[in-house]
Amino acid sequence: MLKSQRLLLEISENIQQQRISVENDSYLMFSIRDGHYGNRFDEDSLLIQLYLDDIGLTNPLGAKRDKHKMTMVYFSLEDVPDKYRSKLDFIQLVAVCESKHLKNDVKAQRFFAPIIENLNKLQLHGISIHGVHLTFSFSTVVADNLASHFVGGFQSCFNGGHFCRRCYITYSEKNLMISLSKIQTRLIIDHDDLVDKIINDPNRVPLKAVIGPSPLRELIGFHPTTSLPRDLMHDLIEGICSMIIISLLKQASALRIITYIRMQERMEQFQYGKFDSSNQPPPLLVKHLQNNHMVATAAQKLCFFKRFPIIFNDVVDLLPSFIVYKVLREILDLILSYPFRKKWLHVLGELCDTFHETMLSHFPDKITPKAHFIREYKYMINDFGPAVKQWCFRYEANHSYFKKITARTNNFKNIPKMLVTRYHLKQCLTFGHLSQLQSSQYSVGMKKVQSTCFNLPMKDILLKHFDHIDFDKDLYQSNTLIYDNVEYRRCGVNIIDLKPSHAQPIFAQIIMILKKNEKWWLLVDILDTICYDEKLFAWQIQSTA
Repeated sequence: MLKSQRLLLEISENIQQQRISVENDSYLMFSIRDGHYGNRFDEDSLLIQLYLDDIGLTNPLGAKRDKHKMTMVYFSLEDVPDKYRSKLDFIQLVAVCESKHLKNDVKAQRFFAPIIENLNKLQLHGISIHGVHLTFSFSTVVADNLASHFVGGFQSCFNGGHFCRRCYITYSEKNLMISLSKIQTRLIIDHDDLVDKIINDPNRVPLKAVIGPSPLRELIGFHPTTSLPRDLMHDLIEGICSMIIISLLKQASALRIITYIRMQERMEQFQYGKFDSSNQPPPLLVKHLQNNHMVATAAQKLCFFKRFPIIFNDVVDLLPSFIVYKVLREILDLILSYPFRKKWLHVLGELCDTFHETMLSHFPDKITPKAHFIREYKYMINDFGPAVKQWCFRYEANHSYFKKITARTNNFKNIPKMLVTRYHLKQCLTFGHLSQLQSSQYSVGMKKVQSTCFNLPMKDILLKHFDHIDFDKDLYQSNTLIYDNVEYRRCGVNIIDLKPSHAQPIFAQIIMILKKNEKWWLLVDILDTICYDEKLFAWQIQSTA
């Protein structure tokens, strides 16, 4: 991957641009380099992020119910420019193992040993490509809570005792309104002392949820207290957000505001926009509400959570607990922000405390460990940088390739070897052509433009811009344009700028996507921003035409 000189140059420029932006505005946070733990990294080192997860290759219901359960380890370079981060080609497979083998400590050590050895060599000696010496640093391990606790050497039980890997809160204290500053934080020295006591104990009794040393303890730069950030996809999108939506809908039914059947009809009849249509969630059935379980992907759950007040706009006003959603929505919008501003940390902390208070008032029986984890995002972002740089969203999308290969080959003799062999062949083809870097733009539905497509104001604008133009020969139009992995659609509404006075967004609707002399142009209508609807969490806009 790094043999591409263009990619190396773009990575270097990306690091330099972020560094300059932070120097000009010290409150900006682009990556872990700008967090509290970023001081340990050399400025010129490329950051390596690991990902760990269990997947079920044959059972669509999940890894827990699958006979063929695999542990996948991936890595990615954190410094890859943002326009490439959404592409799965930049997520690399490190190792595959049958999950049952990792339940044995000795086998787990044997599995992680070559990974640790190779990463340590890379950090100590680096590599030279095209005469350029590159250095690397391990940054973090991102995973869901279960995998993070396994890697960190913590208990995998979250319904009792000390369930948090950042602090020493107990399960009985999670419903109390205790300030996080009053709860003791896990420190490197304290954690190492607990591990030493467990190792020297013949019975290996867990202490404060620590069950022993981490299988990655020999990895340079890794420590269970400083290398395992929270994952907002599992904590919020698939956790608290889904739970709150179901709780609100069940409350609406209990208050006889709307029936379960009408809820299902609302979701089936709602017209999603063009950008949301690919993530349109399936309707919630009665059995899903009764089981407190939403069957959908993370992207679908996020889409439904954001559209919830619009779909049920006449219901939310009648719900006494809608304040819980409003506070959680503000928390989610802040946590998803990129780049993140350090000034927002105080606001985020206050919102998280308010969310805990509203949960105690409206849904005290729904305060799970993930409700406590949300309160820690102020400290997590302060330490690790923007949360979207530490989440599992794109990594989990990479699982689909291995599931498809397993289904197509129907080969279960030596699954890890089969998956790795097929993956290596795929990567050889991918990086042999470097197709992901050859073209950063392409169009869908391109055709010649007829002069009758333009009204007089449009023609005046184009003539002023191009000086001279033949409307029947010089222009082509497209319905969709992908430019630097950003999708632009005809009739789509985009934010093009912010008003400097109060940071109000300026919206523009794309009227036409034009191409002239191998360059693309967007003909847009600048929209008037009327107001922000706090109930719908949406801006009211209208055309100036």
